[in-house]
Amino acid sequence: MVRQLAKAVSAAGGELWIVGGWVRDRLLDREPRDLDLVCFALEPDELDRLLRSRGALQLVGRAFPVRKWFAGGRVHDVQLAPAGVDLAADARQRDLCVNALYCHPVNGTVVDPLGGAEDLRTRRLRVTGPAFSADPVRKLRLVRACVRLEAEAEEEAWTRARAMVLGQVARERVFEELRALLSAHLPLVRVPELWERAGLVSDWPELPFLYSREAAIAAGRRLSAVGVQLQLLPEPFLEVLAHLASEIGEPPARSSWLARVLEDRACAEVSARVERDERLAELSLALAGADESTAFSIDLELVQLARKHGPLAANAARLNVRAAERGRACAVSERAARLTLLEGKPDAWITGRELQEQGLRPGPHFAPLLDRALTHQLRGDWSERSAAMRWLAQQIASGSCAGP
Repeated sequence: MVRQLAKAVSAAGGELWIVGGWVRDRLLDREPRDLDLVCFALEPDELDRLLRSRGALQLVGRAFPVRKWFAGGRVHDVQLAPAGVDLAADARQRDLCVNALYCHPVNGTVVDPLGGAEDLRTRRLRVTGPAFSADPVRKLRLVRACVRLEAEAEEEAWTRARAMVLGQVARERVFEELRALLSAHLPLVRVPELWERAGLVSDWPELPFLYSREAAIAAGRRLSAVGVQLQLLPEPFLEVLAHLASEIGEPPARSSWLARVLEDRACAEVSARVERDERLAELSLALAGADESTAFSIDLELVQLARKHGPLAANAARLNVRAAERGRACAVSERAARLTLLEGKPDAWITGRELQEQGLRPGPHFAPLLDRALTHQLRGDWSERSAAMRWLAQQIASGSCAGP
């Protein structure tokens, strides 16, 4: 469909090129992801007509709209170069030379006006020039490029990055950039140090590890360890962000940072994960020297947390990393593992159906009874389901199941 569009653009007097990451990934023999396009020497209305004739079109932004072209089951960003701007001039307006690579959709010709292919070979990142500083979000993209391409940026890139401040950049753009970095199963060990080199402390002063290179390197080791433990999750983004947020010790500062980098829903979800981490850390301390009654109460709360919020694997991963840094094991993670609360919801022997079969009517008294039953089951207090049913009968007989 892109080839067909390119032929139609050419017939109308313009030129269409694939630009950026798709070309870069092909040169690296990697599976290409996003396919972005740039069009030259065409009127906006004519380009829009050609796009709509071959798919759906959405214009995003006012002054310099980005065209989202939905075709072939994918969405493509289509840029229209201003009148009089040719390919060489367009290249100088991009962020990095490795992203100023162009491929013609019809004949496959690759054009490399700024030497980006050689930068890929040598794992070097250079800015295209002063235009790099036009968009503060590019300081975040510089870090992502270093990580994804396993490359080193030249000092000019870091100097320009440090001179930019995210300031009034919409949090939705920051959110998308963080998602692109933290959702792709990339090696994360360098991220805090690269953020420090990019001067993110001026934008995110709440993150304590950004104040020194040594602290950032240590934070990178923690982040990498968490990332490895969470790599089997389909979408580790929010869990990794929860780890970063937990590095901020003061709740008001943490809330301030999250509110500036996340959309509202994601902010609430990450905050809930961090609060759960903190509660689990408190329970871990309480387990030290706990008697049987206290241990049962802690197990009961773990079961309640898992039933309400789902598996505790991500929380345990973050707690384990922090505990290992102090040279000890995390007691509450070990407890949750024994209770099989890490990976999924265990099958309960006693459910609401059994309670109703015993003559109890549904109500708020069901939840604590079911939680206690599941806790006994997971602790191994019962060897078989019949023992659970005998326990339930005793509870009903003793009046412990107060309710209608």
